Amino acid sequence: MDRVGIESRHLKRVLMLEAGSIRSAAFCAGSGDEPLVDTSVPDAASVTINGVEYVLGDGFKVCSAETVDTISGQKLIVTCGDQPILPGVTVQLIFEVFENAPVLTRQIKVVNSGTLTVCINGMQVERIKPLAGKSHKLLLEDDYVRDAMTVDGKRVYSPWIEKHRQYIDAFLNPAEEEFCFAYPVNMGWTLEPGASFESFKVYEFVVPNTEEAGLAVRKATRTLFPWTREQALGCSLAPAANVEEYYAGIDRIAEAGFEYVHLNHGWIKGVMTSPLFTNYCDYELRPELFPAGWVDVKKLTDYAHAKGLQISFYSIYVNTWMEEGAKTPKAYTEHDWELIWADDDDSSRWGTTLDPATGWGEAVNRKLAEAIEKGGFDAWHLDGPYYGDISVAENRPVKPGGPNQVRAWESQKAFYHQMRLAGIHGEAAQGFQAFAHGMSRITTTGYEEGDFGDKSIRAQILANRKAAYDFTKLYRPEQATTVLPVVAWSPDEDAADLLVPMEEHADEYNAYLANVYGYGFEGKPFCKVPFEGPKSRAALQRWLSFWKEHRAYFKDGYLLHLREPDGENIDAVMHLLDDDQGKRILVVAYNPATTEQTCELNLRIDGGSWNCKVESGETGTGSGGTLSVTVPPLNATWIELFEMKEHEHG
Repeated sequence: MDRVGIESRHLKRVLMLEAGSIRSAAFCAGSGDEPLVDTSVPDAASVTINGVEYVLGDGFKVCSAETVDTISGQKLIVTCGDQPILPGVTVQLIFEVFENAPVLTRQIKVVNSGTLTVCINGMQVERIKPLAGKSHKLLLEDDYVRDAMTVDGKRVYSPWIEKHRQYIDAFLNPAEEEFCFAYPVNMGWTLEPGASFESFKVYEFVVPNTEEAGLAVRKATRTLFPWTREQALGCSLAPAANVEEYYAGIDRIAEAGFEYVHLNHGWIKGVMTSPLFTNYCDYELRPELFPAGWVDVKKLTDYAHAKGLQISFYSIYVNTWMEEGAKTPKAYTEHDWELIWADDDDSSRWGTTLDPATGWGEAVNRKLAEAIEKGGFDAWHLDGPYYGDISVAENRPVKPGGPNQVRAWESQKAFYHQMRLAGIHGEAAQGFQAFAHGMSRITTTGYEEGDFGDKSIRAQILANRKAAYDFTKLYRPEQATTVLPVVAWSPDEDAADLLVPMEEHADEYNAYLANVYGYGFEGKPFCKVPFEGPKSRAALQRWLSFWKEHRAYFKDGYLLHLREPDGENIDAVMHLLDDDQGKRILVVAYNPATTEQTCELNLRIDGGSWNCKVESGETGTGSGGTLSVTVPPLNATWIELFEMKEHEHG
């Protein structure tokens, strides 16, 4: 019996290799010996090739196990082969750990060095049963689709990222059950001689079994995906009725001090309207905006660049354009590229969707890249596809219920990487899966789309902060942006512009901006112009200045939660930064009540002495781990604390 292992300063995993199995002998935090998993559960990694399932260590025998050092940590590669029916086919089970991230990754690689073409029908990458009640816990993710995970053979659907509390609770509080990560449908992946295939990665975060679990994940993702550190302070322009609206909006955005402008979609008289295109199948420009075609678009982007702004636009893989007065979406189905939902999938809520696994995926990605290049754009925002969606469309050479999901995701990964290598910044509506392949942001954070039409502006503000509070228990603030609806964002053609006229709603605008920038988010107001007069401009300048002055906290620091929003009492977050200038804390406190409130906040740190600076600029000193704050009604404020050096003590 052989034992092989892999470890970092955060975790240790030891495998037991026997003639008939590969299983964990230990999975512990750090170098300790407290088990985090039930080691009686066999790993049972397997591949199904030509219709036959082979368990690694059994159907494919273990040939070698090698631990190698990498730039960022260690990698363990267990190679299996010697299968007479499949000469030249080897399967590698690959583990990797990182010195600066408390996470272990696991994936499978199939290499066909033989002379025969084979078909990979499926893969089971991981089977694991976490143990509860330990000092640390395992949080499980993957870079494919969340519903690659199954429990008791049933697919585990993850709520849409917009349902923040459900999503975060499901991740941060995993059940003590046996989890299996496998492709949820028949892959049907053809592997020619000389070719290889790498599965999705499973991410196993080893984090403290405390409220700091989310903080540990945020630190890990910062290390794993450094492109998520990129920042840009943006403003989102609603779709224009005429191109002059875009130019006027760009002028005001630059004047306000934003760093980029995003041309967004929206609803005009109940019709979903693109900022640039007539539809998202052929990427034809709206002729009423750009009669000279791409020449006119380039004039617009050059104008933004001359104002010192970067510029991006919205795109989507869901074609839901509706003609005015129509009751149902019109789909582009000339080549039978419409996505048809499997019976066991609940994704029909997304409406008419086009299938990225077909020729449409290749065509639309090419057109999207051409639009970025022709228009001179710096970034792109992608809404959809949602990769758990399983297509059963009758598209050749794709088989119904077959490899669509796998091919779609492999295609999208390649496109994400292509854009990343070209220096194009990407934002996505998806979660963890998009981060891993080059997308820098999650765009649906801190709101629910129904809020925009169903809630008053004050109710929206509170719902916005509650959702942001939930979301940032896991993800870093700068990985998230919010839509701040200055003008109506709703399919209801009678929806009111709740913050227009802006001068009459400057107080509400200020409170909404406080949500966005106080949490360290990067925007974005959804508007025609970001301010209309001195009052709305003052509110905007207050929070843009705050964000810019404290940028280091959001780029290099970490967000912690002090009090959860309840709609009645002061709630607060703090940003913690510890660098060569010492430890610094930025507290942002919110008062949802109509009267001034004061409270004591527990900073969740050991004592110490502090120099303090409040929003007004007044300074003072303090000590201990609590902070007294007073916040005006329906408003917010901030306090900055600087740890005293030895020579500063009296």
